[in-house]
Amino acid sequence: MKKMIQTKKGMSLLELLIAMFILGIVTVGMSSFFAYLWRSKAVEISRGQSILVASNSVNKMVRFIRKSAQAESGAYMLDSGDDFEFIFYSDTDNDGYLERIHYYLEGDSLKMGTAEPILGTNPTYPVGDEVTVEIADDIVNDTSTEPIFTYFDNNGVAMTTPVNVYAVKAVKITVFVNSDPENINDVEINSMVALRNVNV
Repeated sequence: MKKMIQTKKGMSLLELLIAMFILGIVTVGMSSFFAYLWRSKAVEISRGQSILVASNSVNKMVRFIRKSAQAESGAYMLDSGDDFEFIFYSDTDNDGYLERIHYYLEGDSLKMGTAEPILGTNPTYPVGDEVTVEIADDIVNDTSTEPIFTYFDNNGVAMTTPVNVYAVKAVKITVFVNSDPENINDVEINSMVALRNVNV
């Protein structure tokens, strides 16, 4: 009977080292690729969140401005209007009383200050904002050329600021949003609101 001789052949040490080297290069390449994808998606997600928050805030601002009315103290419905600050009276919490609403830009944050009326025989409002909340961030309006608030008179003509509040018939809100100004373009969100409770 003939004996069959089997030879087992495995990988040599050199082949094993070469295979590990190639696997290492592929792993580093894939890791870099996935890290790049993760970073780019994180920027997209951040940008989308900033745009969504700013858009929702502008929509709420439009609602509150539209239903502005004479203050509980008897003051006119609009207190003051400037390029980056707007103060008016509106019932934002649906309690039947008009709060003093103060929108303003602080750094890259759009903020809303609220003051409840002090009721009594002669209702008044506190001197400053009682509650202040950030309603949008990553706001990048150029403070010399891109006002957040633009005011229009009865003829639809843009007014110079600070405005004569008694002549304001409409307000345009414009915010530029950018969570990564060095790498992506600004997104513009704007809306126009006509004041309901003014005499034309």
